Amino acid sequence: MALTDLISGRVEFMFYHPAAVMPHIQKDTLRAIGVSSARRSVAAPEVPTLIEQGIEDFDLVAWFALYAPAATPAAVIGRLRDGLDRVLGNPNIASQLQGQGVEILPLNGDQVNAFAKNEVVKWTDLVKISGARAE
Repeated sequence: MALTDLISGRVEFMFYHPAAVMPHIQKDTLRAIGVSSARRSVAAPEVPTLIEQGIEDFDLVAWFALYAPAATPAAVIGRLRDGLDRVLGNPNIASQLQGQGVEILPLNGDQVNAFAKNEVVKWTDLVKISGARAE
């Protein structure tokens, strides 16, 4: 099955971020049938990816990035980066985030920009195919 089949409405799925559903999955009040990322989640490694289940090229992840105004001095960016690295490098915090399905992928400014641009390119045609519009 192609991703365009999903987007064009031939198949219906409901997606939630792992952090929102992991407590329910862990209590067996909700059953996960697949993860939308290209690789299995560290929070639920037993749940297969949609790619593994025959949906080609499906890689949808929720992601978070921190941005600062373009004119922010490099020294301030460096201090923010150091603070963030310390917090995310704390084993207790990292473990709690991973247990919620949040996987840490620290990127520098250029890497974040490249990632974000790639996401826009990846999803632009699919949004058009879906017919979704902002209202």
